[in-house]
Amino acid sequence: MSGLSEKELISELRAKLERETVEDSFSGAVLIARNGAPIFAEAYGLADRERAIRNTVHTRFRLGSINKMFTGVATLQLVEAGKLRLDDPLGKYLSDFPQKEVATKVTAEHLLNHTSGTGDIFGPEFDARRMQLRTLSDFAKLHEDKGLRFEPGTRWEYSNYGFILLGVLIEQVSGQTYYDYVRDHIYLPAQMWSSGSEPEDTFLPDRSIGYTRAAGTTLRPSTGLLPDLRPNTESLPYRGSSAGGGYSRKAAKTQRKRMKNNSPQRHKGHEDDIFTEDNEGNEGIRLRTQTSSTRRS
Repeated sequence: MSGLSEKELISELRAKLERETVEDSFSGAVLIARNGAPIFAEAYGLADRERAIRNTVHTRFRLGSINKMFTGVATLQLVEAGKLRLDDPLGKYLSDFPQKEVATKVTAEHLLNHTSGTGDIFGPEFDARRMQLRTLSDFAKLHEDKGLRFEPGTRWEYSNYGFILLGVLIEQVSGQTYYDYVRDHIYLPAQMWSSGSEPEDTFLPDRSIGYTRAAGTTLRPSTGLLPDLRPNTESLPYRGSSAGGGYSRKAAKTQRKRMKNNSPQRHKGHEDDIFTEDNEGNEGIRLRTQTSSTRRS
């Protein structure tokens, strides 16, 4: 397809998206931009299958763990502001954190890179209390008495709880709630007006409903809610967190690109793409800072 013109590529893409929508293997919105200007923007499928509400280019889609990117940006902003050091133990900032092993051994860099050994937040405790978890402190208390799964920095293991702790750290250092800080320092400067993490009981008319497919089922053409598809609302917490769960519109991605191009991280030596994977596909935040004499990757 490399020899196709822009018009032909868009035609191929549109045909693919239409085919996958009919097969019920895609539902969403797609934006392609060149030099910051959209050249393709279309929506497919249903935002709410039970009420037959179609996706539009203005639908707010749930981001899941993509929200971790904003937590990473917020953390590095505070580093650039001199309010936080990546290599300081958490206990320097969270002096009353009850798990002393975590407080003395885990750093912000470990949390960003998923090498902290702090584990996950999901499990029986979360399931039993998910609608009672209203703040990041509520999330943190679920596991605050649990020790490390391994020595920080010795290996990689995806950690939602680690990003909850980053959110708590951001609140402590900034003096704002996590949600207010991200709004004021990331969303608004990037003109991401439709992004956020409002609670599930807050009515947002253009927020989509997520669906999960039962294990072992096969894709097949459909209209409406299939027996093997079910809303994921029964598994969601009260609201998104620093570990994920917010929402955004597709157009916000071009604004996020603009934000990165003008961010202090870019100008002071941090990597342009801070959310990355290593050679084994392990997700994390790539930290690359430079001084006149040293470099750390």
